[in-house]
Amino acid sequence: MAAARRVAGFFTAAVVDGDAEGRPAWLATEYIHGLSLGDAVAEHGAWPEQAVRRRCHVVGCVGV
Repeated sequence: MAAARRVAGFFTAAVVDGDAEGRPAWLATEYIHGLSLGDAVAEHGAWPEQAVRRRCHVVGCVGV
């Protein structure tokens, strides 16, 4: 949770609350209007796998 709260930027939804130890774990973020992931991929195509892995490494994605 602490790491998620430190991530900030114009294209990043701020973390409002969450419980990483909850069953199930959960995370709530602010709403940012935009395309859904499905619509973005349909309109612009999927990113190459290596590009996704690089970006996830930078922001600390889990399970990629």
